[in-house]
Amino acid sequence: MYGSAAEQRGDGSDPGPSVPLRAVRPLSEKLHVTGSFDRGTYQVGDPVQVTFTLANVSGGDLHGVTAGCDRFGGEDHLLGWPDWAVATPATIDLAAGESRTFTETGTVPSAAPAYGGFYAACDFGIDPGPADGRPELNLFGHVPAPPGPTGGVIYHDGNNNYTVDAGEAITGTAVELLDRVDGSVTATAVSDAQGHVAFGTVPAGPSSVRVDGWRPVDGDGGTLLVGSCWNCGEEWALRYQR
Repeated sequence: MYGSAAEQRGDGSDPGPSVPLRAVRPLSEKLHVTGSFDRGTYQVGDPVQVTFTLANVSGGDLHGVTAGCDRFGGEDHLLGWPDWAVATPATIDLAAGESRTFTETGTVPSAAPAYGGFYAACDFGIDPGPADGRPELNLFGHVPAPPGPTGGVIYHDGNNNYTVDAGEAITGTAVELLDRVDGSVTATAVSDAQGHVAFGTVPAGPSSVRVDGWRPVDGDGGTLLVGSCWNCGEEWALRYQR
């Protein structure tokens, strides 16, 4: 299921031999996935009902679709997913245009209060097959926890080196902190002359940042963690583009 990549530089003076390459369109163009938890707030150890809907939007049948979750082993990830029916290898077949809904059950992990919440991160694909291009789904839930501070830098990474170079900071711009569970705005700020954003003390839990007139470079802008976990108080640096 894993792909590989290599970079070969040249000056164009010697084109070399022709090398045939095979490429495939991303599975996310054929398979759409949506999902939800049964409510927004839980306690440690609570059962969580998770609903997934898989839709084959292509003109052909899809065979052997399966889910993989918690690829990075997060301690605040929903427990119990390996026992889900959707995680059974090659378990799901979808005819052209067909949609199917699955309901699974997980458990809120004990580490959740330190993060102000928990999450489920799953991708769906056909094995063996490329890891890139799979439809992905990230779901979030709250667990009661004290508020905490969050702040960081927003910038336009013109040379794609993941560093805030001179002239790349996004300055004097309205910024909103969004709750990843319900999408509500929990704090607002304006970036300063260095592109720094200080939201102050905000509700605990998973959040994201929306920048007026800009869109995230890296997926949905990433998830910021507000809580007492080991990295919850770290400053963040987020990339945006017009």
